[in-house]
Amino acid sequence: MDHECPNSDPDTTARRAAAQEVAQLVEPGMALGLGSGRAVWAAVDAIATRLGDATGTLTAVCASAATERAAEAAGIVALPLMAGSDLALAIDGADELTTGLDLLKGGGGALLRERLVLSAARRFVVVAEQPKLVSRLGETRRLPVEIARFGAQATQRRLALLVGDPQLRLEDDGNPFVTEEGHLLLDAEIPGDASLPLLHTQLLTTPGVMDHGLFLGVADEALVGRPDGTVAAFTRDPLG
Repeated sequence: MDHECPNSDPDTTARRAAAQEVAQLVEPGMALGLGSGRAVWAAVDAIATRLGDATGTLTAVCASAATERAAEAAGIVALPLMAGSDLALAIDGADELTTGLDLLKGGGGALLRERLVLSAARRFVVVAEQPKLVSRLGETRRLPVEIARFGAQATQRRLALLVGDPQLRLEDDGNPFVTEEGHLLLDAEIPGDASLPLLHTQLLTTPGVMDHGLFLGVADEALVGRPDGTVAAFTRDPLG
C-alpha cells in the first residue's frame, strides 16, 4: 500500500522521510493513535514496511474513516476510542507548526476526533514536511473552527468578534463541508496580535463551537522532513 505518487516531489520526499523516522518508534504490540491526512497515511505505510508480519500485532484508534481504511489495509487492527483507552503513541500531522510545537490543525476536517485521540495517548509525535514550519500560526493557513449546525449563522457572528472573516467551508459542488463528526467548519484569519492561549479559551467557550484548530502544548515531539530526505526533530520544553 502506497499513498504517494511514485514520482516524488520535494514535499512527498520530505513526508516519507518523516514517516520513516516515526516508524522507528513503533514496536510490535503497541496501541497507537492515528490522526488523519497524508503524513499519517505515509506513516502507516512506513510502519507496515518496517514491521512486516508483526504489523498485525498493532492496534490503533483512528481519527478518520480514511485513516481507519489505511490502517486496516496495512494489517493494523482498528479499535474504537473507549473509556480507559491507553495509547502508547499518537501520530498525527499538522497544517502548520512552530519550533515550539504549537500546531494549527483541522484542514481535513477531523480536528475534534484528532483532539480526542491525542488526549488518550501518553506520547504524541507530529510528522510534517518543512513547508509546514512557520514562525507564527496563521502565517500560511486559516484557522478551522468546527461548529454545530444548529444556529450556525449566529455562531459565525459571535466568532467574528474573535477572529477575522470566518467563512463557511464549502465543497466543490457548493454544499457545506462536513467534518468527521458531522459538523460544519468555518475558516478564519488569526489576528496578528492575538494571544493564542487566550484565543484557544475564548473559542472553546463560544456557544456553538465544538472545537478549533489550535493545538497548543499537546505535542511532545515533531519530526519535520526536508526535501533532501533528512529529518529535523523538535522536542517540547518540559518547563513550558
